[in-house]
Amino acid sequence: MKKLKKNNWSAEEWIAMEFNFQNLETIKKIFNILINKDFLEEIKKRKIIRNDEEVFLEKNFEEDLKKILNLRHSLVHDLPIKIKINYSEISQMCYKIHVFADIVYEFLDEEACS
Repeated sequence: MKKLKKNNWSAEEWIAMEFNFQNLETIKKIFNILINKDFLEEIKKRKIIRNDEEVFLEKNFEEDLKKILNLRHSLVHDLPIKIKINYSEISQMCYKIHVFADIVYEFLDEEACS
């Protein structure tokens, strides 16, 4: 993650490099979907259930995004959102972004503690 800051790469470029994704446009589309306010509202309305536990979104954007990323199967299967990306692409990308988000949060935690 320090390389991310040092080289001034965008999150999209870092993901593409780290996970061998060549299509930055696809990554940008996924980010736009994940942070879209209507999308967050749709999830909030549905109170998505994961592992028999209801997940309610808070108003803390970072925590909400983390919850959404953890719900990647619901993202792909259950939401009635028309996405012009094929199923395997979005499934794979959501998983990769989930992994990336974990790395980012871990890095931010380390930064806060130092």
